[in-house]
Amino acid sequence: MLIPNSLSTEFYMEFVSTVVRDCFLIKPKRFEDNRGFFQEAYRSDNYNCFVDSSWKQMNWSNSKKGVIRGIHYAEYSKLVTCVKGCVWDVVVDLRKDSPSYKKIFSSEINEVNGHQMYVPPGCGHGFLSLAEDSTVVYLQSGVFGKDRELTYKYDSFCVDWPFFIDYILSDRDSKAQPFFG
Repeated sequence: MLIPNSLSTEFYMEFVSTVVRDCFLIKPKRFEDNRGFFQEAYRSDNYNCFVDSSWKQMNWSNSKKGVIRGIHYAEYSKLVTCVKGCVWDVVVDLRKDSPSYKKIFSSEINEVNGHQMYVPPGCGHGFLSLAEDSTVVYLQSGVFGKDRELTYKYDSFCVDWPFFIDYILSDRDSKAQPFFG
């Protein structure tokens, strides 16, 4: 579905539904010329279709090739963008009352395609860096708190990770518990 910006018909974003309820792959329109490109990274009236889009925290991570971050569960939503490099972004529905419970959606997001991932509250999220130097920026509708988040082992779910290598994990992610839901 195309959702036009309410202030201008010149800018559009395509919101692509996924197998995970309320999770969207977002394809902002990018304008390129001989100088480079321009793309809106966030504009509130383009995202007003989401119930929870009042952002409270912004995070920025950089990862080497082969780093997996996640799967992290939170009660708040996230808007994920890869501004440098390339990542395999993964969303797992962990909402027991959801018709898409335990379903997984994954997609490559990178600096070239400019795609974003909207992760609904109550879902798990993680990504694998596919480039030597990947930078991910994401907005959260809640503030991080160790007591409000859970980490599950990345291989607890049937995620089709793009290639087989010795993944690089943080202590938190390597010691994570498997998901038994």
